[in-house]
Amino acid sequence: MAKLAATTCGSFKKADGEAWEAWSERIEGLLAEMQAVSAKVNPEGKSLVGALVQFSVADGYAYYRVCKDSPLTVEHVPYGDSYQAHEATVRGITANTVRTALQRSKMFSSMTDVNEEWYASLKAGQIVHYNGSFGAWQRCEVVRGKHPLTGKDQNVLKVIALVGDWRPYDLPKRTADGGIVLGHAVDSIQSGKTMMPHESNIWESPRCANKARMIADGWKDPATLAPVSLEVPALSAEEEAKAALWRKVGRLRAICNDRVEDPQSILDAVRQAVA
Repeated sequence: MAKLAATTCGSFKKADGEAWEAWSERIEGLLAEMQAVSAKVNPEGKSLVGALVQFSVADGYAYYRVCKDSPLTVEHVPYGDSYQAHEATVRGITANTVRTALQRSKMFSSMTDVNEEWYASLKAGQIVHYNGSFGAWQRCEVVRGKHPLTGKDQNVLKVIALVGDWRPYDLPKRTADGGIVLGHAVDSIQSGKTMMPHESNIWESPRCANKARMIADGWKDPATLAPVSLEVPALSAEEEAKAALWRKVGRLRAICNDRVEDPQSILDAVRQAVA
Protein backbone atom coordinates (compact mmCIF):
# COMPACT_ATOMS: atom_id res chain seq x y z
CA MET A 1 0.00 0.00 0.00
CA ALA A 2 1.35 3.40 -0.96
CA LYS A 3 1.07 6.77 0.72
CA LEU A 4 0.49 9.93 -1.28
CA ALA A 5 2.91 12.72 -0.41
CA ALA A 6 1.47 16.10 0.39
CA THR A 7 3.87 17.69 -2.08
CA THR A 8 3.77 17.47 -5.85
CA CYS A 9 6.70 16.64 -8.07
CA GLY A 10 8.36 19.12 -10.45
CA SER A 11 7.65 22.71 -11.53
CA PHE A 12 4.90 22.04 -14.04
CA LYS A 13 2.76 25.09 -13.28
CA LYS A 14 2.66 27.74 -15.99
CA ALA A 15 4.56 30.78 -14.82
CA ASP A 16 3.14 34.30 -15.04
CA GLY A 17 3.88 35.74 -18.47
CA GLU A 18 5.15 32.40 -19.80
CA ALA A 19 4.03 31.80 -23.39
CA TRP A 20 1.89 28.70 -23.91
CA GLU A 21 4.32 27.30 -26.45
CA ALA A 22 7.27 27.82 -24.10
CA TRP A 23 5.35 26.26 -21.20
CA SER A 24 4.39 23.22 -23.28
CA GLU A 25 7.97 22.71 -24.42
CA ARG A 26 9.28 23.13 -20.86
CA ILE A 27 6.93 20.57 -19.26
CA GLU A 28 7.58 18.08 -22.06
CA GLY A 29 11.26 18.39 -21.18
CA LEU A 30 10.56 17.94 -17.47
CA LEU A 31 8.55 14.77 -18.05
CA ALA A 32 11.20 13.45 -20.43
CA GLU A 33 13.85 13.97 -17.73
CA MET A 34 11.75 12.07 -15.19
CA GLN A 35 11.16 9.26 -17.67
CA ALA A 36 14.90 9.04 -18.30
CA VAL A 37 15.54 8.75 -14.55
CA SER A 38 12.78 6.16 -14.21
CA ALA A 39 14.28 4.11 -17.05
CA LYS A 40 17.48 3.74 -15.00
CA VAL A 41 15.68 2.35 -11.95
CA ASN A 42 16.33 -1.39 -11.63
CA PRO A 43 12.99 -3.25 -11.33
CA GLU A 44 14.76 -5.91 -9.23
CA GLY A 45 16.75 -3.44 -7.12
CA LYS A 46 16.18 -2.51 -3.48
CA SER A 47 15.27 1.13 -4.12
CA LEU A 48 12.45 2.22 -6.43
CA VAL A 49 12.90 5.95 -5.80
CA GLY A 50 12.55 7.87 -9.05
CA ALA A 51 10.33 5.27 -10.72
CA LEU A 52 7.27 6.56 -12.58
CA VAL A 53 3.89 4.87 -12.72
CA GLN A 54 0.94 6.07 -14.76
CA PHE A 55 -2.80 5.43 -14.96
CA SER A 56 -5.22 6.15 -17.80
CA VAL A 57 -7.53 9.04 -16.96
CA ALA A 58 -9.96 10.67 -19.42
CA ASP A 59 -7.94 11.39 -22.58
CA GLY A 60 -4.54 11.24 -20.89
CA TYR A 61 -2.61 9.84 -17.94
CA ALA A 62 -2.13 10.52 -14.26
CA TYR A 63 1.57 10.30 -13.36
CA TYR A 64 3.12 9.46 -9.99
CA ARG A 65 6.77 9.15 -8.96
CA VAL A 66 8.13 7.10 -6.09
CA CYS A 67 9.83 9.47 -3.64
CA LYS A 68 10.36 7.10 -0.69
CA ASP A 69 10.81 3.34 -0.35
CA SER A 70 9.65 2.74 3.22
CA PRO A 71 6.88 3.29 3.68
CA LEU A 72 6.27 3.32 -0.08
CA THR A 73 5.38 6.92 -0.91
CA VAL A 74 4.53 8.52 -4.24
CA GLU A 75 4.28 12.14 -5.36
CA HIS A 76 1.78 13.34 -7.91
CA VAL A 77 3.35 14.64 -11.13
CA PRO A 78 1.04 17.49 -12.29
CA TYR A 79 1.93 17.14 -15.96
CA GLY A 80 -0.30 18.71 -18.61
CA ASP A 81 -3.91 18.67 -17.39
CA SER A 82 -2.70 17.45 -13.97
CA TYR A 83 -4.91 14.36 -14.09
CA GLN A 84 -5.05 12.40 -10.83
CA ALA A 85 -6.02 8.76 -10.34
CA HIS A 86 -8.72 7.81 -7.82
CA GLU A 87 -7.36 7.83 -4.27
CA ALA A 88 -8.13 4.10 -3.92
CA THR A 89 -6.00 3.43 -7.01
CA VAL A 90 -3.10 5.39 -5.53
CA ARG A 91 -3.41 3.60 -2.18
CA GLY A 92 -3.36 0.30 -4.05
CA ILE A 93 0.11 0.94 -5.49
CA THR A 94 2.61 -1.62 -4.18
CA ALA A 95 6.29 -2.24 -4.81
CA ASN A 96 5.20 -5.02 -7.18
CA THR A 97 2.99 -2.52 -9.06
CA VAL A 98 6.01 -0.28 -9.58
CA ARG A 99 8.33 -3.14 -10.57
CA THR A 100 5.81 -4.42 -13.12
CA ALA A 101 5.41 -0.94 -14.58
CA LEU A 102 9.18 -0.59 -14.90
CA GLN A 103 9.53 -3.98 -16.59
CA ARG A 104 6.73 -3.17 -19.03
CA SER A 105 8.28 0.19 -19.83
CA LYS A 106 11.71 -1.38 -20.46
CA MET A 107 10.18 -4.04 -22.70
CA PHE A 108 8.26 -1.47 -24.73
CA SER A 109 11.32 0.78 -24.93
CA SER A 110 13.39 -2.13 -26.23
CA MET A 111 10.81 -2.91 -28.91
CA THR A 112 10.59 0.75 -29.89
CA ASP A 113 14.37 1.11 -30.07
CA VAL A 114 14.68 -1.86 -32.46
CA ASN A 115 11.94 -0.44 -34.68
CA GLU A 116 13.52 3.03 -34.68
CA GLU A 117 16.95 1.57 -35.46
CA TRP A 118 15.58 -0.37 -38.43
CA TYR A 119 13.93 2.72 -39.90
CA ALA A 120 17.15 4.69 -39.36
CA SER A 121 19.06 2.05 -41.35
CA LEU A 122 16.94 2.61 -44.48
CA LYS A 123 17.99 4.81 -47.38
CA ALA A 124 15.82 7.39 -49.13
CA GLY A 125 14.42 5.89 -52.31
CA GLN A 126 14.69 2.31 -51.04
CA ILE A 127 11.70 0.06 -51.81
CA VAL A 128 10.16 -2.17 -49.14
CA HIS A 129 6.89 -4.10 -48.85
CA TYR A 130 4.35 -3.83 -46.03
CA ASN A 131 2.10 -6.82 -45.39
CA GLY A 132 -1.40 -5.38 -44.95
CA SER A 133 -3.09 -8.78 -44.59
CA PHE A 134 -3.20 -12.20 -46.21
CA GLY A 135 -0.66 -11.46 -48.92
CA ALA A 136 -2.03 -8.05 -49.85
CA TRP A 137 1.25 -6.11 -49.97
CA GLN A 138 1.79 -2.37 -50.16
CA ARG A 139 4.91 -1.41 -52.09
CA CYS A 140 6.49 1.54 -50.33
CA GLU A 141 9.26 4.02 -51.02
CA VAL A 142 11.41 5.27 -48.15
CA VAL A 143 11.11 9.05 -47.85
CA ARG A 144 11.86 11.65 -45.21
CA GLY A 145 8.85 12.63 -43.17
CA LYS A 146 7.45 13.10 -39.67
CA HIS A 147 7.24 10.40 -37.02
CA PRO A 148 3.46 9.87 -36.44
CA LEU A 149 3.82 10.22 -32.67
CA THR A 150 6.84 12.40 -31.94
CA GLY A 151 6.77 14.56 -35.06
CA LYS A 152 10.53 14.00 -35.43
CA ASP A 153 11.95 14.19 -38.96
CA GLN A 154 13.03 10.70 -40.02
CA ASN A 155 12.58 7.88 -42.52
CA VAL A 156 8.97 6.93 -43.15
CA LEU A 157 7.17 4.94 -45.85
CA LYS A 158 5.08 6.24 -48.75
CA VAL A 159 2.84 3.72 -50.54
CA ILE A 160 3.45 3.77 -54.31
CA ALA A 161 1.74 0.57 -55.51
CA LEU A 162 -0.26 -2.48 -54.46
CA VAL A 163 1.03 -5.97 -55.22
CA GLY A 164 -0.10 -9.46 -54.33
CA ASP A 165 -3.52 -10.85 -53.47
CA TRP A 166 -5.81 -7.84 -53.23
CA ARG A 167 -9.57 -8.49 -53.01
CA PRO A 168 -11.82 -6.62 -55.43
CA TYR A 169 -13.62 -4.77 -52.63
CA ASP A 170 -10.30 -3.20 -51.56
CA LEU A 171 -9.59 -1.81 -55.05
CA PRO A 172 -11.10 1.20 -56.86
CA LYS A 173 -14.66 0.54 -58.01
CA ARG A 174 -17.64 2.41 -59.33
CA THR A 175 -20.77 3.20 -57.40
CA ALA A 176 -24.22 2.87 -58.95
CA ASP A 177 -24.21 6.54 -60.00
CA GLY A 178 -20.89 6.20 -61.84
CA GLY A 179 -18.68 7.68 -59.13
CA ILE A 180 -15.40 6.05 -58.11
CA VAL A 181 -14.52 4.86 -54.62
CA LEU A 182 -10.76 4.46 -54.26
CA GLY A 183 -10.47 2.41 -51.09
CA HIS A 184 -8.18 3.19 -48.14
CA ALA A 185 -4.90 1.88 -49.58
CA VAL A 186 -5.37 3.51 -52.99
CA ASP A 187 -6.40 6.76 -51.34
CA SER A 188 -3.05 6.68 -49.51
CA ILE A 189 -1.28 6.38 -52.86
CA GLN A 190 -3.24 9.23 -54.41
CA SER A 191 -2.79 11.55 -51.43
CA GLY A 192 0.88 10.70 -50.82
CA LYS A 193 0.27 9.88 -47.16
CA THR A 194 3.19 8.44 -45.22
CA MET A 195 3.17 5.79 -42.52
CA MET A 196 5.49 3.98 -40.14
CA PRO A 197 4.19 0.43 -39.54
CA HIS A 198 6.18 -1.84 -37.27
CA GLU A 199 9.13 -3.42 -39.03
CA SER A 200 7.91 -6.93 -38.15
CA ASN A 201 5.28 -6.40 -40.88
CA ILE A 202 7.87 -5.47 -43.53
CA TRP A 203 9.14 -8.27 -45.82
CA GLU A 204 12.62 -6.77 -46.08
CA SER A 205 13.10 -6.60 -42.30
CA PRO A 206 15.26 -9.36 -40.77
CA ARG A 207 12.54 -9.69 -38.12
CA CYS A 208 9.60 -10.00 -40.53
CA ALA A 209 6.99 -12.04 -38.66
CA ASN A 210 6.34 -15.56 -40.03
CA LYS A 211 8.54 -14.98 -43.09
CA ALA A 212 9.96 -18.53 -42.98
CA ARG A 213 6.46 -19.98 -42.84
CA MET A 214 5.28 -17.76 -45.68
CA ILE A 215 8.17 -18.93 -47.85
CA ALA A 216 7.46 -22.57 -46.93
CA ASP A 217 3.81 -22.04 -47.89
CA GLY A 218 4.86 -20.85 -51.33
CA TRP A 219 4.46 -17.10 -50.91
CA LYS A 220 6.43 -15.16 -53.49
CA ASP A 221 8.85 -12.37 -52.69
CA PRO A 222 6.60 -9.29 -53.07
CA ALA A 223 9.48 -7.46 -54.77
CA THR A 224 9.01 -9.80 -57.76
CA LEU A 225 5.27 -9.14 -58.11
CA ALA A 226 3.81 -6.79 -60.71
CA PRO A 227 1.67 -3.87 -59.47
CA VAL A 228 -2.06 -4.46 -59.34
CA SER A 229 -3.97 -2.34 -61.86
CA LEU A 230 -5.85 0.51 -60.20
CA GLU A 231 -7.65 1.58 -63.38
CA VAL A 232 -11.44 1.62 -63.37
CA PRO A 233 -12.99 0.81 -66.79
CA ALA A 234 -14.98 3.57 -68.48
CA LEU A 235 -18.75 3.21 -68.51
CA SER A 236 -20.46 1.92 -71.60
CA ALA A 237 -23.24 4.03 -73.09
CA GLU A 238 -25.84 1.79 -71.43
CA GLU A 239 -24.05 1.94 -68.05
CA GLU A 240 -23.72 5.72 -68.27
CA ALA A 241 -27.44 6.06 -69.01
CA LYS A 242 -28.29 3.96 -65.95
CA ALA A 243 -25.78 5.88 -63.81
CA ALA A 244 -27.41 9.15 -64.89
CA LEU A 245 -30.75 7.84 -63.60
CA TRP A 246 -29.16 6.93 -60.29
CA ARG A 247 -27.68 10.42 -60.03
CA LYS A 248 -31.15 11.83 -60.55
CA VAL A 249 -32.53 9.51 -57.88
CA GLY A 250 -29.80 10.78 -55.59
CA ARG A 251 -30.82 14.39 -56.18
CA LEU A 252 -34.47 13.52 -55.46
CA ARG A 253 -33.50 11.77 -52.25
CA ALA A 254 -31.50 14.82 -51.19
CA ILE A 255 -34.51 17.04 -51.82
CA CYS A 256 -36.83 14.75 -49.83
CA ASN A 257 -34.37 14.59 -46.96
CA ASP A 258 -34.06 18.38 -46.82
CA ARG A 259 -35.21 19.72 -43.45
CA VAL A 260 -37.63 22.17 -45.03
CA GLU A 261 -40.78 22.23 -42.88
CA ASP A 262 -43.12 23.03 -45.78
CA PRO A 263 -44.01 19.76 -47.59
CA GLN A 264 -45.39 21.64 -50.58
CA SER A 265 -42.01 23.27 -51.25
CA ILE A 266 -40.42 19.82 -51.19
CA LEU A 267 -42.96 18.47 -53.68
CA ASP A 268 -42.50 21.51 -55.96
CA ALA A 269 -38.74 20.99 -55.89
CA VAL A 270 -39.20 17.31 -56.76
CA ARG A 271 -41.45 18.17 -59.73
CA GLN A 272 -38.92 20.69 -60.98
CA ALA A 273 -36.07 18.19 -60.65
CA VAL A 274 -38.05 15.46 -62.46
CA ALA A 275 -39.00 17.89 -65.22
